[in-house]
Amino acid sequence: MTIADATSSIQTIEQRIASISPLAAQVFAPTVTTGSSTATAPTSFASQLQAAGVDPTSALDDPAAATADPATASTLTTASAPMTTMSVTPSATGATTDASTQYDNLIQQAARDQGVDPALLKGLVQAESGFNPNAVSSVGAQGLTQLMPATASGLGVTNPFDPLQSLEGGARFLAGALKRFGGNQELALAAYNAGPGAVEKYGGIPPYAETQAYVPRVLGYAAQYRAAGFGQTPAAAPVAAPASGSDASIVAAAESSAPSAAAQHAIQVASQYLGTPYRFGGASPQTGFDCSGLAQYAYGQSGVSLPRVAADQYTVGQPVDRASLQPGDLIFFRDSTGYIHHEAIYLGGDRFIQAPHTGDVVKISSLDDPYYAGQFAGGRRVA
Repeated sequence: MTIADATSSIQTIEQRIASISPLAAQVFAPTVTTGSSTATAPTSFASQLQAAGVDPTSALDDPAAATADPATASTLTTASAPMTTMSVTPSATGATTDASTQYDNLIQQAARDQGVDPALLKGLVQAESGFNPNAVSSVGAQGLTQLMPATASGLGVTNPFDPLQSLEGGARFLAGALKRFGGNQELALAAYNAGPGAVEKYGGIPPYAETQAYVPRVLGYAAQYRAAGFGQTPAAAPVAAPASGSDASIVAAAESSAPSAAAQHAIQVASQYLGTPYRFGGASPQTGFDCSGLAQYAYGQSGVSLPRVAADQYTVGQPVDRASLQPGDLIFFRDSTGYIHHEAIYLGGDRFIQAPHTGDVVKISSLDDPYYAGQFAGGRRVA
């Protein structure tokens, strides 16, 4: 075969691929024209981050990790197409397809673990992989949430074809993007598709055709799932409910046996907000609480300063194993990747007070619950 013949064959293959998937055309022609300006879309998720000077392993939770100078960015593995390259067409009857309910429980678990809207995560999964856990794009994006290998590694995903790991990784990225962009779902989805640095560079959704189509598509799917009631729970009480009955007895016993005045007071403060709605990022009675916000507030009222997030609080104080836990100790939970994603205040007798997840309220739970027992990571004595 001559070079000319080889070139002709390659061009024919490219044309056929482009005719099958509109997104594939962007792989071979990544220049995007918007209005009177022309922008060249980065040819991979990794290179999008690299061009914006962002290290995917650190930029999500720490906005300061991004830099305008690519020379200061970490070396990234580049590919030849955006992280998200699968095009999924909704069914004629709406977002629901035969495969769309198979991973509902895992999607809700991952969304709960990372504090994101389950419907939004499910919409993202539909757009990314069409609920195929073995999906692999032409350039190597993998699994339900179509993570490139370098991105998956930075998110702690060791097996992107494991549905729960893929969902946890995608949800973690999405949660970090939501935090970074003030809860704006459009910008968070744009960051998922094009990279957070690109969103910051353009001050909004980047002028890439794929990203501009991707954002409303995911939001549309999410709206359909939300309208169908996916991921929703009964409305939480609008105001805190005082402890009563068995809860009151558990709290009273915990206060009386706490090893320090600060621990005793933290239990007392936290118990005042039983029934307060969970809110991702919340750290006060006015906003509601997430898990680390409740611990930080309760101990803050007791004169003990704690970091803001669970993973950082896990490094404070003295480590305590389960058999040695005392009332007031902070207890922590890890996901399948080992990431510390949740915490609570121990009350004794394997009970703890926690702010569980979106749609729930501050309440007392038990380490005997298999979900929590299986994820228990250890305790820390901070007072």
